[in-house]
Amino acid sequence: MYSSILPSVLLILTLSSLSSSKDVAPTVRLDDGTFIGATDGVTDSFLGIPFVKPPIGPLRFEVPQQHTQYDGTYNATTFGFSCPGLGTGMPNVTNELQDLLDSVQERQTPIDEDWKIANIPFVNGNCDDEGTEFTFQSNITTEEEVSLTLESGLLPGVSASSVEEVLSLYPADPAAGSPFGTGDANAITPQYKRVAAILGDLNFQGPRRFMMQQLSGRQSTWSFLSKRFKSLPIIGSGHETDIVIVYGPGDLTDYVINFVNHLDPNNKTGIHWPQYTIEEPRLLTLWDGPEPRNITNDTYRAEGISLLTQLGQEHPVAV
Repeated sequence: MYSSILPSVLLILTLSSLSSSKDVAPTVRLDDGTFIGATDGVTDSFLGIPFVKPPIGPLRFEVPQQHTQYDGTYNATTFGFSCPGLGTGMPNVTNELQDLLDSVQERQTPIDEDWKIANIPFVNGNCDDEGTEFTFQSNITTEEEVSLTLESGLLPGVSASSVEEVLSLYPADPAAGSPFGTGDANAITPQYKRVAAILGDLNFQGPRRFMMQQLSGRQSTWSFLSKRFKSLPIIGSGHETDIVIVYGPGDLTDYVINFVNHLDPNNKTGIHWPQYTIEEPRLLTLWDGPEPRNITNDTYRAEGISLLTQLGQEHPVAV
């Protein structure tokens, strides 16, 4: 009789012990601080403990600074904030493999003190409507709201006169906005296409053009512009729609393969892709329709992109 009861008693005690272990939060001390973690009964986890001062304000892009001494009690049951970036307006998707990804060590290459760069050929490009996917999250309907977005978000601290200049170069007319070349279509709010044009040129078109202008003549460079998928509602030739052109396979696949093997995207077949230079800023441009590829000049929206590039350097976003 006793022998039949004993296993049941042991099982109950074991389950009770496991249940109790889950109810007791683990703690760990750092300096004079106590961090309260979480446990599943097997593994104790302490999450979101900062090991250096946050890289914000004057600490942005600087060498990490040692964290001040811990004192008090801290909640360490959730991960810290992720690196800031442009939102898509789409819901977040939990990545169950994040712990594995976080464990991968990334070796950093410091920038040369003399600001020298490696003389390496490269290919760089943009989609025509880079800003559309990142404008979903805003419901900007008036010009006043556009001005506020520039002054407090995209170009913090920019002057009112500079904002007026930007707005004059990027008018409210939907036909002038992004997705470009779609007339009055895709204007989901009165200012959507205007903001998408400004954001795309400030964060994507401008930096690419500036980099090409700085590096062309020093090394071999090629640049492209994808105007494919203009028929996609609201997005048009949005951010990353060029990926399928490269890996589809698509019209850039052969060029990329040639570049990887010979450091030159050209071969004996297909349209010749000229190098990008200051004197002749040529782009391999990809289109929908019967003529899928041709060569164009990287001079579109020259005044607006030049102004946004200048203002972006004068008024960077602090993260």
